[in-house]
Amino acid sequence: MKKFILFCLMAVLQQGYAQEALEGYFQLAAENNAGLRASFNQYLARLEQLPQAAALPDPQAAFQFFVLPVETRLGAQRAGLSASQMFPWFGTLEAKEQAAAKMAEASYQQFVDARLQLHYQLSMLYYDAYQLEAAIRLNQEYLQRLASIKNLANIKLEAGKTRLADLLRIDMEINAAEEQLAKLQDDRLPLRARFEALLNQPLGGPIALPDTLWQASWLMSMDSLSAKLQRRHPRLQALHIQQQAWAFRAEAAQKEGMPSFMLGAGYVNVSARSDAEIPSNGRDIFQTQVGVRIPLSRKKYRAKVKEAELYQQAVADTQSDLARQLIAQVAKGYNDYRDAHRRLELYRKQIVLTRKSFDLLIQEYAVADSDFEDLLRMDQKLLRFTLELEKARVDLNKSVAFLQYLSGE
Repeated sequence: MKKFILFCLMAVLQQGYAQEALEGYFQLAAENNAGLRASFNQYLARLEQLPQAAALPDPQAAFQFFVLPVETRLGAQRAGLSASQMFPWFGTLEAKEQAAAKMAEASYQQFVDARLQLHYQLSMLYYDAYQLEAAIRLNQEYLQRLASIKNLANIKLEAGKTRLADLLRIDMEINAAEEQLAKLQDDRLPLRARFEALLNQPLGGPIALPDTLWQASWLMSMDSLSAKLQRRHPRLQALHIQQQAWAFRAEAAQKEGMPSFMLGAGYVNVSARSDAEIPSNGRDIFQTQVGVRIPLSRKKYRAKVKEAELYQQAVADTQSDLARQLIAQVAKGYNDYRDAHRRLELYRKQIVLTRKSFDLLIQEYAVADSDFEDLLRMDQKLLRFTLELEKARVDLNKSVAFLQYLSGE
């Protein structure tokens, strides 16, 4: 009893270590993945558009030098300075800034989605790595069983109780199993390369995997997940925010079609007259300027407003279509989850029965003249059912990871 409790405790600790290792890989990927960094930098670049959108047009300054001085009653005008600033219609800059801010917010939601996708992709590769290592281990155990059967067949052949064809049959099976094992071992390299590509750095050791994969669970109902998806999924959020951005762009385009105002000031240097004494002789000139820019090409601004409205509608349609697609994927995720659960229970039962049958057949083969082909077929079934059990475990965890992605977590 104490040994059993110790075994269970060690299994729980080992599962906890494996899950912590997976979380560590998530952290490494979030810090180092080049694609995720690119997505975040796009968000930062969008933020830099805010001060650009909120800025007034550049002021204009001019310097005048009269090659031939302009003679006036107070003296000759020799040089002048002027500066002016355009002011757009009230609320134009605010609308442009709001549009830029919404685009930046949408870009951040795209970054969140990229992070969730990276999390999901890494989970898929991690579970694939577990399934590969489990297949290698089970095929090695299968080879050990085949070797035991071969030893029994050799003993029975020496005693004249079996046929040479049985030995040849077992050798053929061993050769096929060894070839399959070699192929599985070769599959480690490309899978590891893909895993390291997501981390954007070498592992420096084997992927930390559990001996037995933990069984993930999902408790949220399909309706609740569908509702949560429409509220929180970052891809849908990004499209919703883009609609708001295009609404602000339409407002800004409409205001750009309104008059804008110019305020300016000027200074002209005047040289004093030497041929006469008059009041204010040589007095410099200071002037103020007020101007209005009147946009006459109304077609241009109506087109800009219409363009923004059409983009807003296009994004709304894209959001609606994406929501339907994601909700359909929710149904698929739940179906995969339930299917994996059923297969887990089925193969657990099948393995118990197959092991009992295999043990009985090998005992009969050792002491009597039982059917050798039945023994091999039962051994092959045991391998197939154990492989299917591990695949069901992996599929269960993959379906939970997919549902987590859909939930935006």
